[in-house]
Amino acid sequence: MEETRWMIHFVRGRNPELDCTPTIPAEFTAAASDLGVDASAFAVLQNIVTYGGIIPGYAIRGFRSTVPDGKPVVCAIDMPLLKFADHSEEYDREFERSCYGIAFRQSAFYTAGGRPVSYVDIAPEAGDCDLSYLQSGPDQPRFWRELGSGPEWRWRASKPIDTLAINTPLGYKENIPALRLFGGTEQGSPFDEVCLIVKSADEAEALRSIFTWLYFSQENDAELPYCRHVLRNSFVLVLDELRSAVASGEDSVRLESIDGAIDAGLANPLVTLSERSEGLEQKIRDAFDSAKVAGIAAGKKASRNIRPQSGLIGFARVYALDPLHPVAQSIYRMGLARATELGRFDLELPSAMSMGQSANVNYVVAEAFAQALSSKLDTGFGFGVTLD
Repeated sequence: MEETRWMIHFVRGRNPELDCTPTIPAEFTAAASDLGVDASAFAVLQNIVTYGGIIPGYAIRGFRSTVPDGKPVVCAIDMPLLKFADHSEEYDREFERSCYGIAFRQSAFYTAGGRPVSYVDIAPEAGDCDLSYLQSGPDQPRFWRELGSGPEWRWRASKPIDTLAINTPLGYKENIPALRLFGGTEQGSPFDEVCLIVKSADEAEALRSIFTWLYFSQENDAELPYCRHVLRNSFVLVLDELRSAVASGEDSVRLESIDGAIDAGLANPLVTLSERSEGLEQKIRDAFDSAKVAGIAAGKKASRNIRPQSGLIGFARVYALDPLHPVAQSIYRMGLARATELGRFDLELPSAMSMGQSANVNYVVAEAFAQALSSKLDTGFGFGVTLD
């Protein structure tokens, strides 16, 4: 087993005609229910990060599944990095949807249960999107077999760790099979680092915001644990930067491998932490004091104009909008905020600003507090009310 070899899992946009979603079993589609049937590949990649792992699928090739027994798998391939970049461009042209990547060390994928596979030459004659022929049986040929010699590997759930808890649209949690990526050794995961492959710097920045928030929260919205060590070790490669490096004379042979891209300085960290600053912390304390005065004044004025018995019951909520901003991170470190919802730090509001239970009054309080903070700290804050 080669420690330096990386396997790439292709992340593609959703397409009902190509994905055969009308006949994919419920345990596969449930986890992606918050994505549209035509979701972009980048949206799928973001979901993998926020779910905490890759949900197995049915390896559609030529409009048919290549899974022999109807049990979903996670595919990964040993492919040169520049070839993946070319494939991504070809995929855009052929199918008009993008292709992104998630890469991990082959040794870790093997420990997780991944194994090499190879294809057989023939397939049963079955209609498009018809999975009935995938049931095991002595008269049905297999599409692939384990321990093959090809560069493609596949994984399927086999251990207790191989599940994710997701929030369903109906409001309850559901455990589904998945390849966990960010739990670390504490959660029984062999992955020490993960590489994401995207097209542009803007996409890398969006992922950096998610990873940094997960670093602080150490769990997602479904309370699935994330390991800070894995998050900090993980990185993103930007295909635009890779192509620019080749065009500027960087050794293309070197950039065929992910390790070569790392050596060339193209690996961008996915967690961005600001340095602690006593001056900034004092500025934040002063801004909170001023914002408290503004919130109390606004609340008293609103209370005179709004009957306490009228309207809905709700409580003020103010939150930092950018987890990458030094102000937001300092507020969190100072114990003035909690990571309660993906991408947001909810501020702990001063108890003196409590103006009862009127949602209308508390909305005015939250607005005044957020606007005062924004003016003092040069960054945006969102606000609203949580209805009871």
